[in-house]
Amino acid sequence: METTSRTEVTSFMNQLNKAVKNLQNSLNPQGQYAKVGLPESSGDHKDSGTSIVAIGAVHEFGIGVPMRSFLRVPIGEHQAEIANVAKLGAKKVVDGTGNIKGTLKAMGEAGVSISKESFSSNNWAPLKDPTRGRKNKDGDATPLVDTGTLKRSITYQIDKD
Repeated sequence: METTSRTEVTSFMNQLNKAVKNLQNSLNPQGQYAKVGLPESSGDHKDSGTSIVAIGAVHEFGIGVPMRSFLRVPIGEHQAEIANVAKLGAKKVVDGTGNIKGTLKAMGEAGVSISKESFSSNNWAPLKDPTRGRKNKDGDATPLVDTGTLKRSITYQIDKD
């Protein structure tokens, strides 16, 4: 029968405590999170002068127009994909091949991709006739696809609590 000395047990416990502390320190000690959306720096629409953030809010929440969510709904519908990105990132943090910043970056990129994809795969209400007529001069009457500025402005940032 093999015996374990007190020194071996103490050494093992010290190593285990050190590993737990390292894990805790790498698992988001600053309360960081990835935020997907339209930053204030998105600028203004080239024709109307209205801020891209305001245009996005009007359509995201349906303020005076049919709701055409390109953030909340699609990201909510694809939560499992983002959770899988987070799970993979957490495994990398645990095994020492990744860090929380990389995980948050991957989650932000996934959210941006999902949001941008919603511009081509959605069930948004069609444009009303006056808008359709104005936009149809170039043959495209797709909602939220006029100049492409709104879609291009979607990004992510890593913030702290």
